[in-house]
Amino acid sequence: MAPKIVIDYEEEYAHNSTVMMNQIDDDSYQVDILILSKPRRIAFYPSNQCNTFEIQSFKMRSCSDFLHVYYQHLVVIHHDCMRLKNPFRLHIKSYKRYKKKGMLGMLDGLEDEYRKLQPYGIKRVTTLKTRYEKWIKENEKFSNVNAQISHLSYQPLISIVMPTYNTPIQYLKKAIDSVIGQSYRHWELCIADDASPNPKMLEMLRSYGEKYDNIKVIFRKENGHISLASNTALSLATGEFVAFLDHDDMLASHALLEVVSVINSRENIQFIYSDEDKIDVRGKRFEPHFKSGWNPDMFYSHNYISHFSVMRRQLVEEVGGLRVGYEGAQDYDLLLRVLDGLNEEEIAHIPKILYHWRAMPGSSALDAGYKPYSSDAGYKALSDFFGKKDTKIRVEKAKIPNTYKISYPLPTVQPLVSIIVPTRDNYEILFTCIESILSHTSYSNYEIIIVDNESTLT
Repeated sequence: MAPKIVIDYEEEYAHNSTVMMNQIDDDSYQVDILILSKPRRIAFYPSNQCNTFEIQSFKMRSCSDFLHVYYQHLVVIHHDCMRLKNPFRLHIKSYKRYKKKGMLGMLDGLEDEYRKLQPYGIKRVTTLKTRYEKWIKENEKFSNVNAQISHLSYQPLISIVMPTYNTPIQYLKKAIDSVIGQSYRHWELCIADDASPNPKMLEMLRSYGEKYDNIKVIFRKENGHISLASNTALSLATGEFVAFLDHDDMLASHALLEVVSVINSRENIQFIYSDEDKIDVRGKRFEPHFKSGWNPDMFYSHNYISHFSVMRRQLVEEVGGLRVGYEGAQDYDLLLRVLDGLNEEEIAHIPKILYHWRAMPGSSALDAGYKPYSSDAGYKALSDFFGKKDTKIRVEKAKIPNTYKISYPLPTVQPLVSIIVPTRDNYEILFTCIESILSHTSYSNYEIIIVDNESTLT
């Protein structure tokens, strides 16, 4: 079933708003809607196929726009205060949104923050599309997919590794279906369940394994956490390349096709990563992460690569897979070891959104503070990585969760650093500038070059 409600506005068909109902358990769907303008009609579509259904509750009442916005505002402020955040954060952010996007943009921003905390709460129906939704419509256009696949001279088997544990069934199904729906068909999905207690979830995994020959499922008898579960799933892999998919996330439908296209175009490619975004419980995509090409210094400051990562299986096996004791940053630890020794020509970045990271209450996709141990695990991984290279390299935690500062020792022979200062007719500013360099610089081998731009004051 895929029940939905369509709000039909009178002006034109383009103003219709479709609201998908939220699946709250195996057989139940729920949605609360706030309609801000008068519709011509409200249509309920219970299913996209023949089904039997029951409406257990239906309520409609008049609600003030102001009270709805005020309630959302209180919920977000209360959450900030409980987490000891700045109580004025929302006010500052809302004002900036208002200046940049106007009233509707500000309200949409409040709506997004509220929905992160209460995903099944009342939804404000609006016809305003976010800038990112407009970007998706303008940029994610695929054509001649079959022709693209037919021109691939090399079509390697890609093994997708997925550890699972007590995953909400609706999101696990979406994750698996996003693999089944790939336009590139030469893949295998390797699932290792980490002793989940949910029998319905386990039965669903069995049914997928029985129905599809290229879905392999193994059930661990003891819970070992994500590193051991991932290694168990990895043991099922036979592909030349492996990729990692979290149990509630989703792949874009052409993710593997884009990856294999790069493999065909670049000789001796070892590692591929893509851009990503987040997806909420309603299926709304937001917060795109458009990444740079390979940048080791930025990678050492935070795991900007993350999802979607595809690498040669041999590389993963050579470093011993994922390590126990680094849970929370086990992927960062693996990437540090896999990427070490590769040159820039062996690493490829695909500047396309190929991965959707599920954001829901309790997930680090919404708030890194939900998993504070991940920062400690990342620090441990970096400390181990640099400790084996040079014990004088210092790793420190930065101010933002999951970010780090790497300080390298100075070389024995310190190079000369030239500081060029352009100036014109402003002695006070120039004096302050030079004085700050002389009084605050601990490095000794430097020179100051002042370039005067036709000053007239003597």
